[in-house]
Amino acid sequence: MNKLQLLTLSLLLITTYVTGNAQGSGIHTEYMKDNKTTRVETNTLYVYNTPDQFVELTLRSWYKGEKLTSPPNKVDVEVLSFSKKPLYKNDKDLAFIIVADGQESRLGNLTNMVMRGETKNGVDRFFAVNGNPNVGVQVGVPQSAQIKVGGDLTGMTMEWMALSMKPDQFLKLAKAAKLEFRIGNTSLPLNDRHVEIIHNFANQITTQ
Repeated sequence: MNKLQLLTLSLLLITTYVTGNAQGSGIHTEYMKDNKTTRVETNTLYVYNTPDQFVELTLRSWYKGEKLTSPPNKVDVEVLSFSKKPLYKNDKDLAFIIVADGQESRLGNLTNMVMRGETKNGVDRFFAVNGNPNVGVQVGVPQSAQIKVGGDLTGMTMEWMALSMKPDQFLKLAKAAKLEFRIGNTSLPLNDRHVEIIHNFANQITTQ
């Protein structure tokens, strides 16, 4: 993963988006005049919280123009997993599966970048393992994360994983009443609020 991608992640994670109804819908939208596209993004969804691992994920997509007239080209899922050591080392560990109303659909393998945590003055930053020690990202991990003992993530691992889906493939799965994401052997069942936000996201990128 190159420096530009890493910088993009940093900007996406620390930028605050201003929207009309983000809190209620769980969706942020932003029109970017420089490239004349609109970004649609879910709130960060906290989907796994134990003393050994904390997982959060975000869905993101883009379409041309300020108003949706044609479907986007892709839907990205971004997953951040925090643990004491790397958990997803092999291809089989990175298989991404959506279980929609009990039916499994394997969507491919996530990419993975392993980073090491450092907490200073209450700010959590992560730096690439075996990478440039001066290139890192600031990530807000909630105090409710059980792995954040004493508010310190120094020495913890963050695995930044991502995958792009075809919109029609995602939209078909997003209609389900019950959803579960799986990464390898890790099961991430979504609660009713998560499912509601995903439905809202799907509606935002669907032409009427």
